[in-house]
Amino acid sequence: MWETPTISHALRMASLPRCMRRNDYHLVGLNEEFLVYFLTRAGFSTVRRVPGFGIFNDTSELLFKGIPISLNVLAVKPTTSAP
Repeated sequence: MWETPTISHALRMASLPRCMRRNDYHLVGLNEEFLVYFLTRAGFSTVRRVPGFGIFNDTSELLFKGIPISLNVLAVKPTTSAP
């Protein structure tokens, strides 16, 4: 899918820590399968991918060749009733 090493390198650089700002870094990278697994194990339901949230001016909605580089999901954790 990613034709050249240059494209692969660009994608890695877009997702790796740049530390240009104090809170501009990632500690882990997950694919959709792993993230859904972890969220459902933690009690979340209705996990679905969304194009973005429109909250920050960042790369979370960036597309590369029409494909999102970020994994934006919305998950709901049901509340439990107190006994």
